[in-house]
Amino acid sequence: MRRAYFDDFEPGQLWGTAVWQASPEICRAWRDATGDNDDIYDDTEAARNSAYGGPIVPPGLAFIYLSDCIQDLLRNKPPGGVHAKQQLSFLEPIRPGDVLTTSLRVKGKYVKRERKYVEFETETVNQHGQMVLTGKRISIWAE
Repeated sequence: MRRAYFDDFEPGQLWGTAVWQASPEICRAWRDATGDNDDIYDDTEAARNSAYGGPIVPPGLAFIYLSDCIQDLLRNKPPGGVHAKQQLSFLEPIRPGDVLTTSLRVKGKYVKRERKYVEFETETVNQHGQMVLTGKRISIWAE
C-alpha cells in the first residue's frame, strides 16, 4: 500500500469510514485504568434517573476509539507526523454496546512555518443512524 502524502489530501474528500463497538468490556477496562467509576456508567437507578436516561460510555473513551478509527483509516500514514490538536462535540449519549461508525473527511490543508498541516473532521453515528459525536483533528504531516 502506497503512503498517504500531503498532496493526496483534498478539502471535502471523504477519506473513509471505520466501525467500533463500545463493548461493556472496553468500557470496564477504561474505568479500571482511569479509576473513573461514576454511577452513570452502570445500569443503576442513578443512571436511569439521570438526564441521560440510562448508562453512558465514559466520555474520555472517545479519544481512544476515534484514535483507533483514524489509525485504521490512515494506516498508510508516513512515520514522523504529530497529532497537534483535537476537539470533540458530544451530541447524544453513547451507550455501552453501541456500534459506532465514524467517517473521516479532509476539511483542509495548509503549510505554516514550513510544516504541512492536515485538518480532518469526524462524524460518528450509532447503529440507529443518530449522530452522536463530531470532531476536528489537526495533524502535522510528515511527507
